[in-house]
Parts: sequence; structure tokens; C-alpha cells
Amino acid sequence: MNYSDAIKYIETVDIKADFYTITYNKKDNHFYVYTLSGENDPDEGIRIHCHIEGGIVFSSDGVEDYLSIDEARSSIADLHFKPMNQSLSISGMVAEHILFKVFPTLPDPETLWEKEEKLAFLNSAKHKVEHEWSK
Repeated sequence: MNYSDAIKYIETVDIKADFYTITYNKKDNHFYVYTLSGENDPDEGIRIHCHIEGGIVFSSDGVEDYLSIDEARSSIADLHFKPMNQSLSISGMVAEHILFKVFPTLPDPETLWEKEEKLAFLNSAKHKVEHEWSK
């Protein structure tokens, strides 16, 4: 579903629902996870937040930020969101572990030591995010 449908679901059906998406940015080689969640503010009503986490596989380099939906809209407008399964705890993980958890057919990153193995993991992960995520 697109971000508008995810927001509508949070606002009208279940404020405790979370939705997430994964994307790969070719410019900075980061995988990004965007998570949409809601909060019931007594003064403003329902507020939607966007949490962003990202990183380069097999690197400690990473980013994290919280944005209002207005700030995030241009980054998430074309992305496909899925409901966050409560058993899918990916917050705070490095990129390769998030990818392995979301796509369990990828090899366990803890077993990859050679440069060629890590490159194969990266290419498989990019393919899954770019071609399989929205199905």
C-alpha cells in the first residue's frame, strides 16, 4: 500500500498499527527503512510520525531520524508500505541484519567473511528490495 493508505489505516482503523518499507538509495549506497506510526495527542488529535533508519551493508555507518509526515512526504511518496508484524523487531539493527530478517532467503550475514560473499549478499539484497518488495 502507498503511504496515504497506511496513514488512513492508522488514523481510522488502528492507531497502534505500524507500517514499514525498505528502499535502496544508489547515490549513497544506503538501505533505508521507513516506519510510519501514529500517536494520539490530546491537543492535536492523531499525529503520524516517520522513523528512518539506514545504513550500508557490512559497515557501521548508519543514520537515524524522526520526521513529521509533512517532512517525510517527498521521500516516501512512491514507496510501498507493509504492515509491521509485531514479531519483526528490526529497530536498531545494522543494515545486513535488517535485510536478513526481512528476507530470510538471504544468507546469514554472520556466516559471510569473504569479499565476494558480501558482494553477492549486497546484490541479492538490492534485487529483493528493488524487484520483490512491492509484490
